[in-house]
Amino acid sequence: FETRDDRVIALEVNMRPPGAWMTDAINYTFDIDVYAAWADMVVKDAAGGPYRGKYFTAYASRKRHLNYVHSHADVLAAHGDMIVHHHAIEEVFSRAMGNYAYQLRSTDPKALRRAVDYIHAEKA
Repeated sequence: FETRDDRVIALEVNMRPPGAWMTDAINYTFDIDVYAAWADMVVKDAAGGPYRGKYFTAYASRKRHLNYVHSHADVLAAHGDMIVHHHAIEEVFSRAMGNYAYQLRSTDPKALRRAVDYIHAEKA
């Protein structure tokens, strides 16, 4: 906040990596280890980069109460080459993030979009 004498005082500083699967998305996009880069900054005062993106990444989740066209096995068979991580989501986060999630990457953003659409396809 700003004081009457025009000083700025920070009440909170978020000096950590982002939450959810964001650090994984960074790793998979740039093909780096963001945790190692973070450690290098903190311990060695060494900043890496700039990094060049090699892939597009996506997060696609499913909710238990929805009826999907394709099974989990179908998803893995059809798009396993793009899926870099998949896992059940902890119940406390599932309302916002889904009950099960897939993280994907590809050099082709249209192929990635098709895979997400395939994962999300619901029965009528």
